Amino acid sequence: MKNITNRNTMIWSSLSTLLPMLVGIFLWNKLPNNIATHFGTSGRADGWDGKGFTVFILPLIFLAIQLFVVFMVHFDPKNRNNSPWLLKIIYWLVPFITFISMLGIYGVAMGYSLLNSEVTTNALLGLVFVVIGILLLVVKQNYTIGIRISWTLNSKENWRRTNRLAGWLLILSGAVFLVNALLQVDWLIYAVIAIIVIIPIGYSFTLFQKGI
Repeated sequence: MKNITNRNTMIWSSLSTLLPMLVGIFLWNKLPNNIATHFGTSGRADGWDGKGFTVFILPLIFLAIQLFVVFMVHFDPKNRNNSPWLLKIIYWLVPFITFISMLGIYGVAMGYSLLNSEVTTNALLGLVFVVIGILLLVVKQNYTIGIRISWTLNSKENWRRTNRLAGWLLILSGAVFLVNALLQVDWLIYAVIAIIVIIPIGYSFTLFQKGI
């Protein structure tokens, strides 16, 4: 029964990444020929693609990413240590990001300027960081998600401590992004990413030197 449920989750979460394609087809006549598909940290558009590429190819790219995640999670022997609900969240993370991102792209293309603002960009980043941070607080040793470096993969205690630290840093970073939705400091994203990458790795190495 568990295998059937897990298989259904993998199938439906993967298929759901194509929902934005159906939305794009429905909105086809309302969308311009060139659509902004990339936005800088300030929330301003800095990259455009054709309508056909945006509606049909972008969802397929997200589907490819989702299938890669599903493959990695499903065939990772250490993921058997993780609870089923945690794996479900991992399976649905890419579809969630896909749906929100594509709705934002369609919204901007149709003239809803609120979706093309620093407020929305920072709020979405904050939400994603918080979700991933919560995952890292509880995820057990595996080869798919988490701070996966030699020291954490060779020591369960090193993994637990390092990923808990990274999890809290991500949650705090998510809160910072939510506040930055109002402050709108452009360079903050780079500083936050540097912190959440450097500190956990340095901490893990320190634990390794202590024999943990």
